[in-house]
Amino acid sequence: MIQSLYSHLMSILESQPYLVNSLILLLICAVGVVMLQSHRRLIILSSLLSIPFCFYEFVFIPEYWTPHQGNQLLGLADFVFSFATGGITWILVLFSLKQEVTYSWKPRLFCRRYLGGSISGVIFSLCLWYMGLNIMIAVVLIIIAGLIVLALRFPRLQKLSLYGALSFGIFYFVILKLMFLSSSVFPLHWNHNNLSGLFLWGVPLEEILWALGFGSIWLRFMAYVFDVKLKS
Repeated sequence: MIQSLYSHLMSILESQPYLVNSLILLLICAVGVVMLQSHRRLIILSSLLSIPFCFYEFVFIPEYWTPHQGNQLLGLADFVFSFATGGITWILVLFSLKQEVTYSWKPRLFCRRYLGGSISGVIFSLCLWYMGLNIMIAVVLIIIAGLIVLALRFPRLQKLSLYGALSFGIFYFVILKLMFLSSSVFPLHWNHNNLSGLFLWGVPLEEILWALGFGSIWLRFMAYVFDVKLKS
């Protein structure tokens, strides 16, 4: 019975590694929410606001990778992945910070900052992609530009960017490496012809750059949207 269950689980892992990876991230996110009850609302809001970016997947397929079976461009795994990573960035930092984190909910300010920042970032990255730049490199460049703009206009909370980049970058690298070791199919989802060809212990450099950038910009962006403050 145990052997049969193991074989079944391995079959699912080999056939749907991206979905399995996303569900593992969702489980980690759920555990973090339970353990950080005082920050539950901030984590969940961050997760929900990350979901719309999963529609960005359309420009990554098939140029960057093909994570779904057949000709599917968007699936459940994309929504789960976006939700989970949006929350995990905060969870990792909140565990490591020794300061109290406060935030405010101002609907008009939220709409202006979230929609303005999101739409402008997407448009500029799509423009770079349309001009012939690799889509992941375009995204990384826009992340860097966004960090510079936020640092100049709102110099507070630079610590969040650093903590976010390091914590999420290391976390995502470990998770992805473990998934690569567990599934021989998962690494084949990436279009290696369009990658830089540089790897760190088998993980594409583009994925590492994205993780460092996302961990940094998402925390900084959410701090901007919710007017987050750190108290000693």
